[in-house]
Amino acid sequence: MDAFFSADPFIGGDTVWEGEAHEGTGLCQAIGKMNKNGWHGFEAHRYDFGELGSFELWVRAKTVFEVVEPTHRWHKYTAIGRITGGTGAFAEADGVFHFEGYTEFWFPPPRGEASMTAHGMIYGIEVPVPE
Repeated sequence: MDAFFSADPFIGGDTVWEGEAHEGTGLCQAIGKMNKNGWHGFEAHRYDFGELGSFELWVRAKTVFEVVEPTHRWHKYTAIGRITGGTGAFAEADGVFHFEGYTEFWFPPPRGEASMTAHGMIYGIEVPVPE
């Protein structure tokens, strides 16, 4: 079975659709290097759908500093990831994901916002069929 996936990779709400939506949560850990033009590195993502199971992604990510001013910053985020493991319905899952979004900050006082989304296909999952 295949399914469509949508997520905010850093905060909460994730959904897998296959006839019906399955809600879950996500967690992201990143390590990388910053230079004057942006940040690039790797991320480990884990998406947990409770009794349905969970899956992990290994992600290559990049942030480009589009606007760098003393009182304002705007960063473009892009990434691509692949499933590296799973449990439950995702035990045999495979898939590739594309992430994109931005972060924007204003100073002073420091405040900001972020908008990030992910889309991908998950292949080989066993989602229970509703009765």
